[in-house]
Amino acid sequence: MNHKPFFQAIFLLFGAISPVFSQKIIYGPAQGTSYRIVLYPEDAPVQKYQADSVLNALDSSLSVYKPYSLISRFNASGTTEVVMDEHLQKVVRASFRHWKASKGRFDITVGPLTELYRSARARGHSPPSEAEIAGALQNVGMRKLRVRGKRLIKKQPGVKIDVDGIAQGYSVDVLARFLESRSITNYLVELGGEIKTRGTHPGGRKFRIALEKPVIKNDSVHLEYATEEIFNSAVTTSGLIRQHHIHPATGRPFSTPVLSATVFAAEAMDADAIDNYIIAMPGRVTRKWAEKRKVRVVMVER
Repeated sequence: MNHKPFFQAIFLLFGAISPVFSQKIIYGPAQGTSYRIVLYPEDAPVQKYQADSVLNALDSSLSVYKPYSLISRFNASGTTEVVMDEHLQKVVRASFRHWKASKGRFDITVGPLTELYRSARARGHSPPSEAEIAGALQNVGMRKLRVRGKRLIKKQPGVKIDVDGIAQGYSVDVLARFLESRSITNYLVELGGEIKTRGTHPGGRKFRIALEKPVIKNDSVHLEYATEEIFNSAVTTSGLIRQHHIHPATGRPFSTPVLSATVFAAEAMDADAIDNYIIAMPGRVTRKWAEKRKVRVVMVER
């Protein structure tokens, strides 16, 4: 991607910064990336194997890469329906809500398109052909899904779902709820750059996150950093600087002046979904949309 345009607001999520306090840190690989949990006090009653167990259960439900997962079973050729577990029910219900809020820009039935682009990358980044995209689009659209109780049903055989645009945020919320079930009230959870915090440091100081600030120097992009305090909030970022997002209506990457959007919300699942489709909105529309829903958004625009 050619990064020559100027930027207005310039923030991307990078990580967490905290002063030196007595703390407990749990970390490890998860969902193709890594996770980190910062806990206060240092003797908080949570162990790494417990966090890993929570994440493994989520993979068994929501991963499009694990062949044994519930989603993989739903996507398999010949499968017409599955009985959803608690995780898939919550993600599907939220996905329908965000599909409506985004006017179709957020759509978990993009599975045929994401498979197509993964295959194209494996061929050496040659883009999918118009015929391939047209074929995949025949099986894209939330109206091709039906929910009856706990059953998720395909209305046509080629429908496949991909919840990568919401699952990591949901996973952060699940980890946070697990910590709270252990009576932990001061924590930071981070998974693949998606963050959620509750409470403060022992000294009463709020958690701070580091934010990437892309700036243009000599016709190329350089990264500077800024920090911001967050309190009882989730923060996620999505953008076109490091990845492309596929429009479910056209089958092509979004064409938008918004290069990234950082979203602050009460739940990481909602922030994760919103940051994926808000980049497809014009800046003035985004600001009105966010104000109406009381969601804070910081955008990077061309």
